[in-house]
Amino acid sequence: MKKALILAGGGFLVLIVAAGIGAGIRFLNNSALDRESKAFADSAIPAIVSEWNIRELMARSSSGFREKLRKKEFSNRFALFARIGKMKRYSPSVGDTNFNFSFSSGAEITADYSAIASFENGTAQVEVSLVKRGKKWLISDFRVNSGAFR
Repeated sequence: MKKALILAGGGFLVLIVAAGIGAGIRFLNNSALDRESKAFADSAIPAIVSEWNIRELMARSSSGFREKLRKKEFSNRFALFARIGKMKRYSPSVGDTNFNFSFSSGAEITADYSAIASFENGTAQVEVSLVKRGKKWLISDFRVNSGAFR
C-alpha cells in the first residue's frame, strides 16, 4: 500500500512539473506571438484605413476572408467606411494572441486587436481578427465601428 501511494504521489508530482513547464513554454511563446501579431496589426490597419484601400486588405487577408471581400456586399460596406475620410491619426492597437486546439482542426493561433483612428469626418474603432498560417499572420475578419456612419 505504501509503495502504491509513493508511486501515485511521484506520478502526480511529474504531472505538476510537466504542467508547469508547459505553462512556462506557452507564456514565452505567447509573448513572442503577441509581439508578432501586434506588429502585424499596427502595420496592416493604417495601410488599409489611411485611404480605405480594399486592395491592401485583400493582400493581407486569409483565403477564406478574401472570398467574403469579393462579394459586392463587402465592397458596398467599404465604400461606406470611406465616407469617414482619410486617416489623420492612429492609436496603437490593443489585443492579444490565442492558442486554440481542437481534435477536428488541430492547433490554430489567432489574435484579436482593436485600434482607434481619427479621420477627416470622425473617429472609428477598427477591429481585426488574425490567424497565423505557417510563419505569416493574415486577417480573418475586419470590422469598423463609428458614430459617423449613423
